[in-house]
Amino acid sequence: VFCILVRAVMHPARSYADLWCCQVLSKVEEANQIGRKLPPDGFYNQLISEKMDVQDHYTAWRQTQDQPSRRHGGDGPFSFCSYPFLLDPRAKSNLLHIEARFQMEQTVAHARMEQQLYGSSNRTREDDSRVISGKQRSYGGAGSSSQEDPDGSSNRRQRRSDDGRKQLSGRGSGGGVERQGLRGLFFNILRSRFDSNAGSGRDSSNGGGPDSPMSIESQLVRREGSMHLPRPADCQVQGTHSDMCIVRVRRNHLVEDALDEIARQYKRDLFKPLRVHFIGEEGIDAGGVKKEFFQLLVGELLSPDYGMLVYQPESNTYWFNACSLEGEEQFMLMGLVLGLAIYNRVLLDFPLPLPLYKKLLSQPVGLRDLEEMQPMLGRSLRQLLHYDGPSVEDTFCLTFSVEMDYFGDVRTIPLKQGGEDIPVTEENRHEYVELMVDYLLNRSIRRQFEAFAAGFKILCDGPAIRLFNACEVERLVCGNPNLDFDALERNAKYDGGFTVSTPAVQWLWQIVKELAIEEKKMFLKFFTGSDRSPIGGLGSLKCIIQRDGPDSNKLPTSHTCFNTLLLPEYSSKEKMLDRIELAVMNAEGFGLE
Repeated sequence: VFCILVRAVMHPARSYADLWCCQVLSKVEEANQIGRKLPPDGFYNQLISEKMDVQDHYTAWRQTQDQPSRRHGGDGPFSFCSYPFLLDPRAKSNLLHIEARFQMEQTVAHARMEQQLYGSSNRTREDDSRVISGKQRSYGGAGSSSQEDPDGSSNRRQRRSDDGRKQLSGRGSGGGVERQGLRGLFFNILRSRFDSNAGSGRDSSNGGGPDSPMSIESQLVRREGSMHLPRPADCQVQGTHSDMCIVRVRRNHLVEDALDEIARQYKRDLFKPLRVHFIGEEGIDAGGVKKEFFQLLVGELLSPDYGMLVYQPESNTYWFNACSLEGEEQFMLMGLVLGLAIYNRVLLDFPLPLPLYKKLLSQPVGLRDLEEMQPMLGRSLRQLLHYDGPSVEDTFCLTFSVEMDYFGDVRTIPLKQGGEDIPVTEENRHEYVELMVDYLLNRSIRRQFEAFAAGFKILCDGPAIRLFNACEVERLVCGNPNLDFDALERNAKYDGGFTVSTPAVQWLWQIVKELAIEEKKMFLKFFTGSDRSPIGGLGSLKCIIQRDGPDSNKLPTSHTCFNTLLLPEYSSKEKMLDRIELAVMNAEGFGLE
């Protein structure tokens, strides 16, 4: 079988033996999905993944996909894309990004033609083609929304209800403009901090009371003015361009600006190459700026202050908060952020559990997935199924219900009608486990997940994403967990007078290898703009070590867009270590100060 596959790679002309071979392996892989005796990487073929012409196979595969009569009839061009289990994550990633490149080129060409025909008036566009409509954006992108309780019932909530936002802010409705969604929570957090400062005896002689002119709004305006940073709409960088999707943000208002900028985009503009501009900074985005943008944004979104996701310490992952008060638009924007990162080839430190990626691929989830995400709870349910002792009802004392904590208010949610009064017994325990797993992984977070998935699929719903399994999508988002700095050293290039035998170069790699793992991640982020390794490993990075003059006290710098480290030729290893530590520990922003 392997020899036939090798021949198919070296000689692309299709033969029936090639097709038969792949079909046999397909049946084996399909059977393995039931028993899971082999891991997915057991089917990867390295030679095929490395040697096949990705663009040719993708084009041939799309021809069969676009003509349903050819999908199973055998008269279409042969492509290994029809047998994705043979391709490793790196090959699939290349397929996905070829698809993205085609989409980018088509979108840019269409935008240029539209600009020639209609100029900058955008007369052909409707407001409802924006990510979030103008009416919703004028209220911070949330508005009031129909929300579904985790028990499955639907009710209408105002986004700032008495038992919701006002409890979080600790105040009534006076003293400020009504804000909603993530922005509302942002203002609530700051409002509570200003209130606590006032209550601790700090100077409020200038009318600093909560309802005075020096309210939260005016203090925020003063804070912005002190930084001399205009809002994105008022900055000098244009917000639209025929060749790119432009996002302008202030570093000290990252979440607010980022979500507003994404929400104002026309959906078709999202398919253009992304360009990020930090207002007040000199950096021109050739890749490195958007890397930092996504890393900072995801770090903020994972903060418990926003309450959209909850941390699960057992698996070190984040899951949807079933009790979140955020509107669907905010979860949609979060999913869109993830999709934007994948579409623009940016790795994220976004530790989401495997069941989420399975759900995004429309794959079923069950008890085994819950065990990976919440091991203790999963094992408890598994023990209930396997228990063979005395009465299950008397031993476990369970009913068909689950308790949920709504900001201190514990509610009992029935897993089925009248579940609070139905005990779990030997006869119905399988039904109980199935309902509990379905509730935790599906029903309780249906509203949040559906909005998140809708945002994600705006950009990541093409044929190529369906070639991935859940583990591969996770690696596509987070990168390769193995940081092989030996491979990075082997593939590094040198410029400006440096060679592999230059003492300064040898000191550099000695220093890197002696660093602790977290310090290595910080160095990698300083060097490349990301502390993550791409799917193909660090050896797939094209990095350059460039001489930046003779020995001096100058700090090392980097062009993260091009993975280039500018390193003075220091006189000793100790001096180099001191300079690198100082540079890495204080690296933030773009430009010189």
